[in-house]
Amino acid sequence: MQVRDTFLPFSPPLIGEEEISEVADSLRTGWITTGPKVKRFEEEFACFVGAPSALGLNSWTAALHVALATLGVGSGCAVITTPMTFCSTVHVIEQVGARPRRRLWGRPLDHKFLPTDFFSRCRNTPAHLEAHVPPACV
Repeated sequence: MQVRDTFLPFSPPLIGEEEISEVADSLRTGWITTGPKVKRFEEEFACFVGAPSALGLNSWTAALHVALATLGVGSGCAVITTPMTFCSTVHVIEQVGARPRRRLWGRPLDHKFLPTDFFSRCRNTPAHLEAHVPPACV
């Protein structure tokens, strides 16, 4: 087996001068969490996807928690996800009081369904959630 001579990054960032400038500008304003730029992002994102509003969160995990809670997923619910998912998927399902059920693809589904890939990016979820959330809003 041959070993690489150079480092192979798992997920290299794509950061240019525009992104660096925006970060520096944000630091200078004193707002590094919620603030005018987050509000602008939420408004522009909602407009882009045609939703009445949007909520900027710090991670996919936080977004999943808000989505499940908003949809009323909780005690007594079973949420089906793939066995090959990021651990936070299962953690959030349990945090809202639901029971995670792991199921391989291609089998019939009779519960709320949360398909994710190995890197925990939501995929095709809206068509399978009982609430039928529009794809752009999840």
